Amino acid sequence: MNRCVQLPQLPPLQFLILAFLVRQDELSGRDMRELLAQSGAKSTAPAYYQLMARMEDAGFVEGWYSQKQIEHQVVNERRYRITASGRDAWKSTGDFYGFHSRLTPADAPRAQHKAAEDRPRRLRREAAGAGARD
Repeated sequence: MNRCVQLPQLPPLQFLILAFLVRQDELSGRDMRELLAQSGAKSTAPAYYQLMARMEDAGFVEGWYSQKQIEHQVVNERRYRITASGRDAWKSTGDFYGFHSRLTPADAPRAQHKAAEDRPRRLRREAAGAGARD
């Protein structure tokens, strides 16, 4: 098995956010933070919005404000949707982990140096005897 798969460009939290957005057309920042918390990923509001700003800068998501009325008060709510670039990054990251999760021990890359078991028996005995004398 000699297939080359590129390292993922997304850290786990970004991958999770994009997975939520793949399943739904768009999400509010509040709903996204709730989904993250339910998944065990908790962060402060400032850290979350900084992460989302970085994802916007990278072109993975687009965000905008929409007005929402809560108890007779109009508030601006931040909403997000995944972009084509974000969908590609999410898919390639999923492909990377999917590919490597299917590898068997026989498929795993092997180091080029000889392991101790591959050395001639005489050298293994000498190494074992040297350790006993120390």
